[in-house]
Amino acid sequence: MTNCVQRLTITGNPNNGSFKLGLDGILSGAITYVPWAAVIQTTLEAMPNIGAGNITVTDAGPKNWDVEFKNDLGNKPVSNMSAASSLVPSGSASVSVMITTQGEEEDLIKPPMINEDPKDAAIVAAYQLLSYVNKGQIGGWPQSIHNLRSTLRMLGPLYDEIMGV
Repeated sequence: MTNCVQRLTITGNPNNGSFKLGLDGILSGAITYVPWAAVIQTTLEAMPNIGAGNITVTDAGPKNWDVEFKNDLGNKPVSNMSAASSLVPSGSASVSVMITTQGEEEDLIKPPMINEDPKDAAIVAAYQLLSYVNKGQIGGWPQSIHNLRSTLRMLGPLYDEIMGV
């Protein structure tokens, strides 16, 4: 499990203005040209698609801040935030955001232990299929269950034993 971390960077030497950050089409309120981590965090937490307690903003050097997505937004991929700048002077001051660590979900289905038991082939097939479902690589559960049954049927008599028939 890994939380997504995005780096916010202000380039140039702004002396006025503000910027907004966006996530999945929703823009934050304006953030002043000299922000503190707490101001950035509070502004982002006010967004309906982020919410209180779902990020932590920390200083990452001069004019750099790291935004870590956690809790409801943790341990999964998060879209790269966008930035809309009204910083002054406009030609030399800007703001950008880049993903430094992409979030990853925990594989909720643990791989089976492989022994000498002939049922292992069925268990491994079931695990692989369920892993694909868990990662969204196969459609919904009904189709996946059908695929699992089809896979198990190929094992002949072992299918009956596994299914309790």
